Amino acid sequence: MKAGKKNSKFWFLLLTSLTLLTSSCNVSKYLKNSESLLKESKILFKSNAKITDKKTLEKELQAFIPEKPNSKLLFFIPKEWIYLKNSEPGDSSWIDKGMRSIGEPPSFYVEAKSVEISNNMESFLKYKKGYYEAKVDFIVDEKLFKNTSSTDIKPCGKSKVSYIVSLDKRYKIGAFKYQSIDQELLTFIQSIKLDAYIKSGDYIDYSRFDLEKSRITLALQNHGYANFSNNFISVEGDSSKVNKTIDIIIDIKTPLPDTIHKKFKTGQIKVYTDYYKDQENIDLIEDTIANIKFLRQSQNFLVKPDLLTSSIFFREGNILRREERQKTFRKLNSLGTYRFVTINPFPVRDSIMNFDVF
Repeated sequence: MKAGKKNSKFWFLLLTSLTLLTSSCNVSKYLKNSESLLKESKILFKSNAKITDKKTLEKELQAFIPEKPNSKLLFFIPKEWIYLKNSEPGDSSWIDKGMRSIGEPPSFYVEAKSVEISNNMESFLKYKKGYYEAKVDFIVDEKLFKNTSSTDIKPCGKSKVSYIVSLDKRYKIGAFKYQSIDQELLTFIQSIKLDAYIKSGDYIDYSRFDLEKSRITLALQNHGYANFSNNFISVEGDSSKVNKTIDIIIDIKTPLPDTIHKKFKTGQIKVYTDYYKDQENIDLIEDTIANIKFLRQSQNFLVKPDLLTSSIFFREGNILRREERQKTFRKLNSLGTYRFVTINPFPVRDSIMNFDVF
């Protein structure tokens, strides 16, 4: 009987402790009157039209919510309670510091942040995803409790935020074309249009436009246009509210004052096989193998010439291709003998790019 009473007392104390720990306002005594813990942030959609890829869209919008509710220890002890409980004046012992490391700094609800988040979500939906009539607002559910010493109803210090995302029909791409005053470059881009990331009838999604810019840039850099970059590409649109479409024009500008982009071929290739800083070019031994000039100071090659030659994938007279230079860089670095290989390009004429490799 005594053992039974002791067990009953133990479970009573345990349940009482758990009840105290998990009571709805056990953290509030550590908070200022103006402070409220963020307990939940969720996104609710309102739309008369079908939302395409809703889960992905929700995940993208969640990225705009930096503040996340605090987690719990052992599924029921609020980590912010552990942190605050051990952050009172005088709590500077190693035990206090250890407990704070187990806990988490409180995640607070701040109205100004929710306003900013709503605005950022709305801008993203309008200008990145094609929901040009989107509206985003938020509502706050603030938990209340009754003060036991009076009849006052006061905030419990816990808030749940719901972001209400109102969507209309999403715009699609209407007509789609490329334009440029550089006709040779334009002809090449049009020849690879079938691989485009955007097509007529697709939903507006500016991430696809960025992919298309990168695709065009890489294709041109692998076709001799060594100096081409994304900065020369702009995306323009002309909308029609009647059928919810936008005609897209991808405009490829030229470097002023030129009217064309320079297209390069590979010129002379020099490989310094035992290069060191401040090395003098005088009296270097020179060999030409497979139309590549190898220069060295030592009597013998550190690496067999045929291995070096097979590791260089661009050749004099060929169209300059970025992928061949990158492949060469990786291959030379993998040989083991050389570390931190440098491939240094320099133009010698309008259409010729020489290289020093060391």
